[in-house]
Amino acid sequence: MNDPQQRTVNVGSSSGLAPSAQLIADFKAGMQRLAAAPCVLTTIHQGVRRGLTATAVCSLTADPPTLIACINESAEAFAAMEQAGRLCVNVLTAEQVDIARRFSGAMGHKGEARFEQAQWFELKTGAPALAGAMAVFDCSIVQRTRWSTHSAFICQVEAVQVGEVATPLLYANREFLRAGPLG
Repeated sequence: MNDPQQRTVNVGSSSGLAPSAQLIADFKAGMQRLAAAPCVLTTIHQGVRRGLTATAVCSLTADPPTLIACINESAEAFAAMEQAGRLCVNVLTAEQVDIARRFSGAMGHKGEARFEQAQWFELKTGAPALAGAMAVFDCSIVQRTRWSTHSAFICQVEAVQVGEVATPLLYANREFLRAGPLG
């Protein structure tokens, strides 16, 4: 605890006051250290495909198969996902890092251009599913909970395609990483 770069921050507040700028900065720095599996979330609405890269995706229940995807409401694909009521969660391999970058917007791609350089197919809902993904979860959005700048979609899984076992892609400290066994 004597490390000068470590800082303990009280995140609980019963005062009702807005969080301090320091608390927000510390929260962001802490969350950057939380490794996550980037997924490409895709949808189709009125014949137009949209997608984004997200790290805030997790299982909610196995029975019924349900997951949660948290999405910034300012994201280009957000409105299409909400209006379509469906999305596909594509779990990426380390070899698919360029797809993660393309869908994150880091390479300047928007809209339909994000879907170039990859092969896509459909499962049950019609949302684009990525060929070669480690896993694909085709979902109907059954509930939305809004919190500040983001919405959490509760997604009922309609179909799953499990791909080959491969090296997973991770994201931490603002960079993509390759996960591997520790020995």
